[in-house]
Amino acid sequence: MAGLYVHIPFCASRCIYCDFYSTLRESESERYVRALCSESRLRKNYFDGESVTTLYFGGGTPSRLSISQIAAITDSLSDTLGLEGLVEFTIECNPDDITSEYVTGLKACGVNRISMGVQTFDDALLEFLGRRHDAFEAISAVEICHKAGIDNISIDLMYGLPGQTLLMQKYDLEAAVSLDVQHISSYCLSYEKGTPIEKLRRQGRVAVADDDTCAQMYTQMYCHLEDAGFEHYEISNFAIPRYRSHHNSSYWSGTKYLGLGAGAHSYNGRSRQWNIQNLDLYMDGVEKGKTSYKIEHLTERDRYNEMLMLRLRTSEGIDLSALPAAERDRIISDSHRLVDSRGLVLENGRLKIPQEKMFVSNNIISALFI
Repeated sequence: MAGLYVHIPFCASRCIYCDFYSTLRESESERYVRALCSESRLRKNYFDGESVTTLYFGGGTPSRLSISQIAAITDSLSDTLGLEGLVEFTIECNPDDITSEYVTGLKACGVNRISMGVQTFDDALLEFLGRRHDAFEAISAVEICHKAGIDNISIDLMYGLPGQTLLMQKYDLEAAVSLDVQHISSYCLSYEKGTPIEKLRRQGRVAVADDDTCAQMYTQMYCHLEDAGFEHYEISNFAIPRYRSHHNSSYWSGTKYLGLGAGAHSYNGRSRQWNIQNLDLYMDGVEKGKTSYKIEHLTERDRYNEMLMLRLRTSEGIDLSALPAAERDRIISDSHRLVDSRGLVLENGRLKIPQEKMFVSNNIISALFI
């Protein structure tokens, strides 16, 4: 099994917190679609015959593409990489791009899961973040997806927003649950270098939420969503039983994946590659039959540390019995102190971070790195 990620960098406007590669040059979308199709042909042997089981269109804003453009990409992927074994096809959408006709078109392309960037149901905060939709549009978009027969809907929320209180976050959680979605991803706002919101923070122009408030919001989040029937299966991800994200889960389990498009990342178990984050250079290169990417060959130490970092993010943790003896012995030895202090727990042969410590998981995981 393998995962396929397609990066669509186009946005109608930029959100002030986003540090993913994106561009406002939507007029280049036709050329970019052709370049994606060409890249899929250039990299058709990446999986060495392994079946592609998940396909994910991320961005940027994939819903800025037309249905005919999405169909052109998926047809090309089917021809070059094979999509016969596909079990999950996710596309990220902005709420204000959603219409019944658009969702019907997505279904015709094979999409069976929609991930929607809602972020909050507070209109003032949405405007501050630079989102194009309001709360009403977000609610309407989910209802449109339901009516169109999409039975696997995920929405993104954010917490730790400037001026956001615990009561405001609780309202967001209640509103999300009331929409009868199957999956919720909820992330604490981060101030990434080079983003407009990070500049505002340096200038002292935003009320940054303190660590204690964010920790309280994290606890409120997982308690509220678990009470509503969601499984807390990864630090920031919650799903109704049987609706976990197959694609994202493959990242955390170390499954191979290929990333197509400007700025997209790939992983084959031995190395990581990432395409150039420049629209013109990406398209120029692919049109000349060349892929422009950098590569990092992973050492044994790299792979060990990444295994710790990714698997300890999940509720399953690390299955010690599935590890080579040397790795198992090292983890048991290195984790003894953390188990004693309850930073880690050992249950049924699995090493996990207890839920109440997930908010500070980076500190716990890094203590195990070699």
